[in-house]
Amino acid sequence: MFDLVNVFEVFLPQLLLYPNPSDPLNGEAAALLMRDRPAYEQKVKEMCVL
Repeated sequence: MFDLVNVFEVFLPQLLLYPNPSDPLNGEAAALLMRDRPAYEQKVKEMCVL
């Protein structure tokens, strides 16, 4: 059985480290990831700045 600790410590980090562009929630981001990973990573950093 999975609890919230397991979800936050295992599943979410895996989803963030290894996104699945074949089944995207954000099609534009997935297309950029598949086309140009460095540009995708830069865009993610820009979007995460507070």
